[in-house]
Amino acid sequence: MAAVLYLVWSGQLRPRAGSAARSLLVLNIMAVLVGAFDFAFKTNYMFLRDKPSGKTLLNSFGPWPWYIAVCEGLGLVLFPLLYLPFWRKWVTGRAEETAEREVEVPASR
Repeated sequence: MAAVLYLVWSGQLRPRAGSAARSLLVLNIMAVLVGAFDFAFKTNYMFLRDKPSGKTLLNSFGPWPWYIAVCEGLGLVLFPLLYLPFWRKWVTGRAEETAEREVEVPASR
């Protein structure tokens, strides 16, 4: 996490257009695979079969399987929100790039 945060904050790396949607898609594919593993081996990775013991935030999201649907909804809201600062830079950067291309350079005689 520290390496990723460093690369993003230092400007050496930034998310591209559509990366939030791709990340959510990969997370859901991974959840299906982990869910199959959980079912086959009676484990509980990613808390897909049951909530953790003790009080957690998942307790306020309802019983199984509803808490999974609530977490999916939160992901659909939070992923784009986390991408928003980069989207603004991407849109303004694209607008500046387009404006630079539209400026005609006079032909030399």
